[in-house]
Amino acid sequence: MAFIHNGVTLDPYKAWTHQDGRQFPAGYILKADVATRESIGVITVNDVVPVVADQEYFWSQDNPKDLDQLKAKKISETKKYCATVLSASDELLTKALDQATTFAEFKAAKPASMTTYRAAMRTVSNTREAEINACTTVQQLRELFKGSAQVQQTDSEGNGVFDEEGNAVMIANPGLATAWPDAPTE
Repeated sequence: MAFIHNGVTLDPYKAWTHQDGRQFPAGYILKADVATRESIGVITVNDVVPVVADQEYFWSQDNPKDLDQLKAKKISETKKYCATVLSASDELLTKALDQATTFAEFKAAKPASMTTYRAAMRTVSNTREAEINACTTVQQLRELFKGSAQVQQTDSEGNGVFDEEGNAVMIANPGLATAWPDAPTE
């Protein structure tokens, strides 16, 4: 909270002089009620929190980074994550292959859930790459990875939808990246 008198921000912990010459001690503003402060021309304003740009996507609030470079970085991160996750299951598959004496024995030793999971990881990786490439603005790309899980539903004209009690109707954010699959529990 800031206290302003005659266009000057006052430090509430320091003595100050009114425009008409009256002097007020340190702490006076904090002890005085709102009506008293207003009667001597001191207004209270809420501190404005400066908007800080997401440094991953923007140089400053209105200065986005290069979209193509950001897309390339996000695609690289996606592929790397997928490869890292798949490499953990590669060890299990290699072990099963080493221990099997026939292909049928290998297939029987390999859990079907692992095959399904690995295929799902590749599918999600490809889907995410397509989602990244579909972004036409830095803000869209940021929303893809850092957007809220829920957003207000809108009608066909883009207006917010509200329920009978006036509460915003929230839906899953359609602008988020496809979620990675959960690892099998077997």
